[in-house]
Amino acid sequence: MILTIDVGNTKIKSTVFDGNKIIKHLINNKLTNDIIKSLMNLYPIDGVIISDVRKIKIDSVVDFLQSEGIKHYVLDHNAPIPFEIKYNPKTNLGLDRLAAMAGAYSIDATAKNYLIIDIGTCTTIDVISENVFIGGNISLGLQMRIDAMHHFTHALPQVEGVIPNTELGTNTEKAIQNGAYYGLIFEINQYINRYLDTYTPLLCVITGGGSEYIKKDDIHHSDIIFEPYLVDKGLNFIMQRMSKE
Repeated sequence: MILTIDVGNTKIKSTVFDGNKIIKHLINNKLTNDIIKSLMNLYPIDGVIISDVRKIKIDSVVDFLQSEGIKHYVLDHNAPIPFEIKYNPKTNLGLDRLAAMAGAYSIDATAKNYLIIDIGTCTTIDVISENVFIGGNISLGLQMRIDAMHHFTHALPQVEGVIPNTELGTNTEKAIQNGAYYGLIFEINQYINRYLDTYTPLLCVITGGGSEYIKKDDIHHSDIIFEPYLVDKGLNFIMQRMSKE
């Protein structure tokens, strides 16, 4: 079995895979050897892959895996991925974005074009065409939009992101929530419509913690795939390719 560890901007996700099947999924605030030990006691883990976008110190975790004789890999930009990266410089590409794109291949490795939308602290839009990552964009996530409105004004209150019941807010709190939500929705739909015109057929995948706050009916594309574990599946995909090589 393979253990994938995704150190994101806000949370750390640990996922145990048996082949391509998810057996266990944990979300923690910190990465500790005790977490890994507990999973190793429950499952016959023989490989670990770590993606760290936060640049935390994972030396003790790596030392622990070495002492246990567990093969491990800390994700970097030389990973065995099935697509070329056109990004300058390549090392500036977020490892979470790299893993998410690999995750799209784990869904369908034969697609001609991919659009990956990751809604987290930030929202990322990435496009792969004919096995070449041609580029992507980064914008605000749902809660960050709301936080920015409060932070950069004197009168707007701090509120939480929610799925609105109506399109137009009837008070300031709802107006902020609706504006952030539908601004994100319109942005996503416009990206999908634009790239459907350019890259056809298009495999479109939405992922990220913020995707749970998105109503699927608000996305105007019938073939959209919502995959909350896309980064985890991408890490597993990369580790499997490493094992074969």
